[in-house]
Amino acid sequence: MFYKKKKAIGRCGPVSVWLLLLFVILIIAPLGAIIHEIGHLIGAYLMKANYGELTIGSGKQIKQFSIGHLKITLNLFLLFGGYATGNRETAFNGRETAIIALSGPLLNAIIATFLELLLIDNLLINIFALYNWWLAIVNLIPFSVNGKQSDGFLVCKSIFVKDNSFNS
Repeated sequence: MFYKKKKAIGRCGPVSVWLLLLFVILIIAPLGAIIHEIGHLIGAYLMKANYGELTIGSGKQIKQFSIGHLKITLNLFLLFGGYATGNRETAFNGRETAIIALSGPLLNAIIATFLELLLIDNLLINIFALYNWWLAIVNLIPFSVNGKQSDGFLVCKSIFVKDNSFNS
């Protein structure tokens, strides 16, 4: 019997898969990291930080600029890492440190929830929402690797270390 094989809806060929992966690496991952770090900055400013620094990526510095009391640095490998710092004259106490640490994952979760509530049937938006959920959840897991501490680790440290005002 001769019949024409139908292409399944939603399937994509190898080229499409590579293009999607490239889009995730070049757009979705850096954008998710930027959102995450902006969450930390929002938390720092809510805790009365005087100025902040936002660094996205690792490797060689591509561009650095300032917007008001915020210094922004973009590095060559946008996908790999990023960090935000808020500074003020007096050090943040344990409670404030925990709030700042939780602000990054919280903003990722808010963005993911918002995107899901839009009910848009779009693969890229769904992947972006899932990536934001992944960032939120993974960053809440307490771990430390090569001196880099997750947000969950910082929250636990701020709760269990005795010489901060979070416990008093």
